Amino acid sequence: AVVSTITSAELNAILPKVEGVNLNNEKAYQEYIDANPDSFATPATQAETQAMVTAVNVEVVAIATSDTVLTEIGTAANDADVTSSVTTAKLESIVPALTGVNAANESAYQAYINENADAFSSPATQAEIQAMIKAVNELQGSVAESDEVLKDIGADADSETEASEVTIEELGKILPA
Repeated sequence: AVVSTITSAELNAILPKVEGVNLNNEKAYQEYIDANPDSFATPATQAETQAMVTAVNVEVVAIATSDTVLTEIGTAANDADVTSSVTTAKLESIVPALTGVNAANESAYQAYINENADAFSSPATQAEIQAMIKAVNELQGSVAESDEVLKDIGADADSETEASEVTIEELGKILPA
């Protein structure tokens, strides 16, 4: 396999001009070319090259943003003097993309980060954050189920005409306070 050695200077020499060429991204441009040979004709066109530069620049920014969030989470988890203020929007900026991020659980995610230092590296990893989301979402679902059973028991107890229909299975869903 041929390894790309294209330079930013060479990209800047293409006419019509390829917009957004960034010297700091030169290695990423080379890696993109090597990883996506079917994205280019022989010779490559200006439009194909522009698409590559645009894609790489977007990816570089996304990775930098993700790295910042992972550092923030790792710091909050591992420094008792720092309280997590990570938002679901920040969680959604982590790459590779996380699944199951739920805006309703934002404060629960923050609490988990603050209370589970051993669950996170510094900086945190995407896999650690994905595990947190899964754990928090499962716990929040269990809390909702528990609350619903308690609500039903209270309503049954307040009713003078209806007998309680609570089941053993439902009682098993009640979480400790």
